[in-house]
Amino acid sequence: MKKDILILAALIAVVIAVPFLATKAEEAIQIKNEEFKEKQNRECYEKAEECMDAGKYDEAIELLEKLPGYYEDVEYIIQYAKFCDAVQNGEGIEELYKLIWYVPKGDEYSSKYIEELRKAQKDTEEQYKKYMAQKEKGSVK
Repeated sequence: MKKDILILAALIAVVIAVPFLATKAEEAIQIKNEEFKEKQNRECYEKAEECMDAGKYDEAIELLEKLPGYYEDVEYIIQYAKFCDAVQNGEGIEELYKLIWYVPKGDEYSSKYIEELRKAQKDTEEQYKKYMAQKEKGSVK
């Protein structure tokens, strides 16, 4: 009788423990997957930075577009990479102005590329104003 009660208690413990352990194992796997994905994102971001620094803007854009939109300041680095690519390809001031018309204000984003984007925006706006003034005078077509 005592043996039957012990076997029954052991069986109940196993029935209760198995789902609990399975849930914990699933949570551990999910955490590992998230850590792995974050590591991949970080590596992709760092490779994109290397491409930006090397002037390989098309490659940088391709890498940055693989990252989730919420990831750091990816949206604005893509904007800056497109701007740099357009400069490299000799695009006119009107096209450059379209690419850089919006830059985030404040300190929410503060990477080196955001700072460069802000400088480029300021310079481009000045050039665009001069261009438009010349265009109004008829000296530019």
